[in-house]
Amino acid sequence: VGIALMLFGVGVAFFFGKPFIQPSAPPLPAIPFGFWSDLPQVQAALRVNVLFLAGAALSVALWWAFRHTKAGLVIRVAGDSAEAARAMGEALAGFLKAPNGPQLAAVSLDGFDTHANQATLLGVRLASLDALVDGLHAGLGPAWRDTVVLAVTEFGRTARMNGTGGTDHGTGSAALIMGGALKAGGIVGEWPTLKRQALFEDRDVYPTLDLRALEKGLLAEHLGLDRRALDTLVFPESASVR
Repeated sequence: VGIALMLFGVGVAFFFGKPFIQPSAPPLPAIPFGFWSDLPQVQAALRVNVLFLAGAALSVALWWAFRHTKAGLVIRVAGDSAEAARAMGEALAGFLKAPNGPQLAAVSLDGFDTHANQATLLGVRLASLDALVDGLHAGLGPAWRDTVVLAVTEFGRTARMNGTGGTDHGTGSAALIMGGALKAGGIVGEWPTLKRQALFEDRDVYPTLDLRALEKGLLAEHLGLDRRALDTLVFPESASVR
């Protein structure tokens, strides 16, 4: 309600212009809900500005639209709602399979920087990721057979839990490769384990594979991009990364 009121008030102020919000401007009309009382204090307390009522109605309308319409679900932050993430996946599929549609798409899901309460937060975030891929799969239909999905994170986490039930920024991370165009397989690269002697600097998962190698392999083998362009333009100075 507060956000709806703020947006509505800012919109009205900009619409009518700066003079309207200066102290000399006439007050907006108010509805005297305290008409039944003879006490001035009650009457003053129950004089409700019309913007408040408009904001309350707008907040209810937005709540309903964000929860019950496909467009609303797409607008919502996908990381907070599996339904929103699934709708985003379906919408993305529509763009990809459209005539002359894009061959590549990127989606960013936030909320994975879990410095505290990681077990609970990751359950919600991973459910959203699962729903997004499920929506993409359902929306693409037969085109899923020619699709590869790569889920990566920009940094890893520490191997040990911190004092608030989370993990801090680390080095090694993980990536998920999914899609109908993949051959059945297991782990790509070498799993270093979480043994203390295998940790990087005694705190992080040890990185055993450069993500650029994985990404360049997919772009070259799945989309047929030129290796030289990948080494010099897409991932500059990465010719040695294989």
